Amino acid sequence: MAKLIYTSDAFLVINKPSGIQSVSSTLDLHSVQGQLEKKHGFVHINQRLDTPVSGLMTATIKKKAVEAIQEAINDESSTKKYLAICSKGSLAESGRLEHYLIRDGKHNKARITDKEHGKLAQIDYRVLKTLDNYLVLEVTLLTGRFHQIRCQLADQGAFIKGDVKYGARRGNKDRSLYLHAYELSFNYQGEQHLFVQQPKQDPLWDIAWQAKIEHE
Repeated sequence: MAKLIYTSDAFLVINKPSGIQSVSSTLDLHSVQGQLEKKHGFVHINQRLDTPVSGLMTATIKKKAVEAIQEAINDESSTKKYLAICSKGSLAESGRLEHYLIRDGKHNKARITDKEHGKLAQIDYRVLKTLDNYLVLEVTLLTGRFHQIRCQLADQGAFIKGDVKYGARRGNKDRSLYLHAYELSFNYQGEQHLFVQQPKQDPLWDIAWQAKIEHE
């Protein structure tokens, strides 16, 4: 079940666990949207997290506020930060990844293409900690493309742990990915909102969270 962490008369902030969809579909009855609709009726999901990804997301519960809240969340001043645990690949200590992506609907994947055919995708990243087999990354999302973090890191050989779709050697037992949306901030109607959410507790996530704290 998704955990509600903030409520206003216009929008909600939710901590989504891995394993449930963001938006209702005919394929799966378990979704954040479906859960919220039982109580709130109208629910508009403002940004989606992939099913195996966990973390912060928002939903608008007031129809007249949808456009304004969407604009606030998409504004350049907003921030969306993730923690990722991935293979080492060819990443530098920090940097920006920029690609043009296209959605492959047949295989439900993002693919890198050229400027003419794709949409610009950008992320900033920095290495928070180097482990024996993995890197702990902080990833700042600059554009909101389908599967972009997963695809862009995979292009550098930095496969997110558990993400067999994009090249990881093996999946996790619970089919989750080590990718968590931990920070979200935006300004809505003159009020600045900042939300931070720790990943679920397990040995690797605990190491990642401590590394994040040490870099603050």
